[in-house]
Amino acid sequence: PDDENGGLPPFCDPEGVKRSEEGTMGAKVATAGPGRAGLKNLGTTCYMNTSLQCLFHTPFLKEHLDKLDGEKEKNLEGKKLVRVFREYMRAIWQHEEEDKKEEDSKRGKIKKKKCITLDTDELKKVIDELDPRFRDRRQMFDAFEFLINVLSEQLHNMMKLEINQHLKEKTFVVTYKPGDRPNIQQFIDTSRRVWMCHVARKGKSFFSDRTWGQDIRRSQCLACERFIVDFPAFRFLQVSLDEAKGPFSKRLNLESLIEKHILGSKPIQWQCPCCGHSKKRDIGRSIWRIPDVFHIRLVRVRDMGPRSHKILASVQYPIHLDLKYLRKSVKNFFTNDTEVISANTSPRNQPTSSTSTRVSLLPPVPPPVHPNSPPRRARAKVNDTNEHVKKAISEEKDSDYPKLLIDERRSLKYELFSVIAHWSWSHTSGHYVAHIKNAHDQKWYTHNDRSVKHKKSLTDTYRSVYALSYAISGTASEKLKIVNSNPAVEK
Repeated sequence: PDDENGGLPPFCDPEGVKRSEEGTMGAKVATAGPGRAGLKNLGTTCYMNTSLQCLFHTPFLKEHLDKLDGEKEKNLEGKKLVRVFREYMRAIWQHEEEDKKEEDSKRGKIKKKKCITLDTDELKKVIDELDPRFRDRRQMFDAFEFLINVLSEQLHNMMKLEINQHLKEKTFVVTYKPGDRPNIQQFIDTSRRVWMCHVARKGKSFFSDRTWGQDIRRSQCLACERFIVDFPAFRFLQVSLDEAKGPFSKRLNLESLIEKHILGSKPIQWQCPCCGHSKKRDIGRSIWRIPDVFHIRLVRVRDMGPRSHKILASVQYPIHLDLKYLRKSVKNFFTNDTEVISANTSPRNQPTSSTSTRVSLLPPVPPPVHPNSPPRRARAKVNDTNEHVKKAISEEKDSDYPKLLIDERRSLKYELFSVIAHWSWSHTSGHYVAHIKNAHDQKWYTHNDRSVKHKKSLTDTYRSVYALSYAISGTASEKLKIVNSNPAVEK
């Protein structure tokens, strides 16, 4: 199937795809060079190839894997996916630049070397062993789900370190009564504790350090009327396209969609940590901590009763994204006084104030409830001044937490490095490709299985874009160190 039907999956309409191929028809074929390699399609594995290209070009990841050499190599024993993935990563980046023309002495002509094609069979077998669902090479899967829930998750589980195990069953929230005034420093302190608890449960790795973030979310209990602010972690952001009313609706804008993002996680059972009531109303949500690398998924499927269809709306996205505008939405959370409460505290910490609250837990799924656990009030309230905020921020180590959105010292400028596109009128079939910015030469390329072509503009991808990946500015532009390897290269 890699050669037949133009390299498209057997069930894919070749004419329909060609009509929506968005500028790659007739595009200049790329020559060999670092990061410019095709991947063999093993049936309908375009979803895997697209996800792999995104990870191969993720800033920081190659450098991290290279550091596993030497003393840390023994830590990879039994972690075959990490070792094999690293071999492919090196194979992608090891080849010398071929943009300079070479003289063919025999023919007297000028020629350039073509891009290599890597046979992904070895990597596919490793993945099949870890997750038997993917053994059928004729079945299509979602490329973004494969990127986040298979590749990234399996690599994280194999690379993670277990730390702060005593925090695994703890979590913290902020509560306050209507009319009280929250304190920013308590928000910062609490989110830091919540993050430590989350990492204790999930483990610490490249992915938790570089690609996970944290939201701030405010709700109100419908029984006791208290406000509850929690800080859930996210591995990616989802944005809904429900406002698109038809295939020819007005073009949507990514920046406005991000403000209405949905957490990339499953919903959890909710209970008020003050009274135990299970009903609430959601008031507001915003990004609180942003990682160096983050992914955005566009929800292009709309359910209509027993049927669903793909949303074909055009979404305009920037190559250079500045999230500074989101700082305004965070300010809406700072209007009332707070108290921080936690389960799993000793009786001697129970406050004697008549305003203290009963507490139940908002822990990991499934949430065990401890209605008799005594609450713990946070340290004495302080004035909400810039000095206190700066002090709270300065106490954080960059390597321990994602960066605070309200940290004025931190630039929120990001650069796009990967676009996953889905070519089809239907969400149940089609073909995936990856538009990638090459960190070595700073040019864009379309990676379509074994084919690698130059991409002069992304404006013709707005209707097919499915997922976007951004990295903090200044990182994607750094040239990668080329490391020699012995890859599985298909001649």
